[in-house]
Amino acid sequence: MKGFAAVACLCVCSIQAVAIEQEPVVYVGAAYTHVKYSESAFDADLAGAGGLIGFPVNENFSIEFRYMQGVEDERVLGGLDVELKKMLGGYLRAGLPITRRFYPYVVAGRSKGELEGSGSSERKFEKSGLSYGAGLNISWPESAAILNVEYMQLLDKDDFEIEGLTVGLQVQY
Repeated sequence: MKGFAAVACLCVCSIQAVAIEQEPVVYVGAAYTHVKYSESAFDADLAGAGGLIGFPVNENFSIEFRYMQGVEDERVLGGLDVELKKMLGGYLRAGLPITRRFYPYVVAGRSKGELEGSGSSERKFEKSGLSYGAGLNISWPESAAILNVEYMQLLDKDDFEIEGLTVGLQVQY
């Protein structure tokens, strides 16, 4: 009888532990970004596609790592083709859930971007710097998918500026 009581107690405790809803451990996502490159002589509208992986610290904070590959370039003044090669970064995201569906947040961190200009003159550069922005996650309680809309100042240097408007889809695990 002593063995049965221990097993019964262990089963009851296990059921309680399983009944508690687990917080997400990681989230992954894919995104499309309309990138605007601005320089004193010209502006270029570019596009990038990429992914992210995020690690929630708690309900309000998470750490994210992102990668974006350029998918569309633009020809600007003088026949110069401007292309975003790649961009990667690490960010801290802080947000506050308004309801179960809406989660606005701000994000800040460092980005490193590689751009290339070809045509009458070749230019290739790799720059890094502070990035910041704001976004909104929209979720549905019955679905694991989360729609994401975000604006971000990716790089802001003395001679150029890169900003992006992103639409993405995320899934939490």
